[in-house]
Amino acid sequence: MPKGRGFTATLGNPRLEEIIGLSAADSLGRGWEAAIHPEDRAETVRNWNLLVASGHVEPRESRLKLPNGEIRRIRNLVNPVKDRNGRVTGYVGTVEDITFLAQTREETVKMQRLESVGLLAGGIAHDFNNILTGILGNLSLAQMYVEESSKAHGALAQMEKAGERAVALTRQLLTFSRGGDPVKKAVSVRYLVGESVSMALRGSNVQGMICIPDGIRAVEVDKGQMLQALSNVAINAAQAMPEGGKLSVAAENMRLGSHNPLGLAGGQYVRITFADEGCGIPEADLGRIFDPYFSTKAQSTGLGLSSTYAIIVKHGGHVGVSSQPGQGTAVTVHLPSCGKLPPEDAAAVTATPPGQHRDGAILVMDDELLIRTIATQMLECLGCRVTSCENGSEAIALYQGALDAGTPFNAVIMDLTVAGGRGGEEAARGILAIDPQARLVVPSGYYHDRVMKDYRDYGFCSVMPKPYKTSELSAMLSKLFQE
Repeated sequence: MPKGRGFTATLGNPRLEEIIGLSAADSLGRGWEAAIHPEDRAETVRNWNLLVASGHVEPRESRLKLPNGEIRRIRNLVNPVKDRNGRVTGYVGTVEDITFLAQTREETVKMQRLESVGLLAGGIAHDFNNILTGILGNLSLAQMYVEESSKAHGALAQMEKAGERAVALTRQLLTFSRGGDPVKKAVSVRYLVGESVSMALRGSNVQGMICIPDGIRAVEVDKGQMLQALSNVAINAAQAMPEGGKLSVAAENMRLGSHNPLGLAGGQYVRITFADEGCGIPEADLGRIFDPYFSTKAQSTGLGLSSTYAIIVKHGGHVGVSSQPGQGTAVTVHLPSCGKLPPEDAAAVTATPPGQHRDGAILVMDDELLIRTIATQMLECLGCRVTSCENGSEAIALYQGALDAGTPFNAVIMDLTVAGGRGGEEAARGILAIDPQARLVVPSGYYHDRVMKDYRDYGFCSVMPKPYKTSELSAMLSKLFQE
């Protein structure tokens, strides 16, 4: 019966005890109010009293805070019990745990927000990356022509760093694009965590404590995207400890059933946990930290954790966070595993010094004059002989001509998208019909293109996301020629 403020409960079954985390002895009477989240308690009781007084009782959702600190979402419905004369003598209520439903709903809203950002990102991707390729390419060339003792060398280095920040921001935006399928391969979790934590903590007073036991299975990921995602997590942890502290990172193999609270497909996963000793996150902000542009830091773009979320979701994984103000934060990442131990880390391919790709004949196809020009200059600086053209039809004709003359190209670098002409995908088919052994490379600013994900299925030997620098171009050629 409602009596005074709130309801006086007279009976509760074992399932109610399980949901609200209180025993029957504690929840009867008015004890059930203690289970309501403190921030919602007064408003919830007031609303129920108003609804009962009006006679119109409707389903309501609210938050519970269990004695162990767990937050649950419930939906409750109260129906009146009437006597023969129609008078209300009491109420029978049902309480339904909808925590999983609420989480699924929130995940859907997050993805819708990210997709709205992706519409903008996808629209500017190609043109902006072409511009950045021209800027960074020329900067890397200028550094090679200027003596290190020159004052200009330091200025160029600072300009290159600023350009790389622009690239990082662009790539974060591009992770929100509606496509953006990662280019996956089996990668060691120890490598991913070690590299990302090292990059994030470099120059800080935060100590990284990494515990990756032997036997942790490999994950199939886009290495570049996942390093970016995990680095963002580590960076946020370091920023939460301005006075220093420890960032502990651990990993474990696990199996999720087909019906799991994360909403993931059943199967083998690796769980990676980042735990810091920072200031924690206020509960009011906890549900917003993955929203695009949300940040509590004045100098932040608010894209770091948003891009982390987008990358991990596109990999079929899940990222969650738990925090208590003043007690630190734990970010947990679940990634599908390959079900096998990681491959041995291959030795990095060393870029060949400038001028040492002697006798390399390269064909460059791009409809942007700026890109053709800078690519030609970088390749010539590396010692290559370069021929360029602006569409796929010209590329096929030039390749055929070089074969007929007995001076075949060692590699062809072709952009995927050509305005009003044959692009890289179509040109690749034409060139491979002439020479099945042709070595084709695809550079593109469209990270979501299906060719970038499954480039070998389309006859390409390598991919090179725009923008790229001379050193990256050299490393790619070194690997290509070694193979």
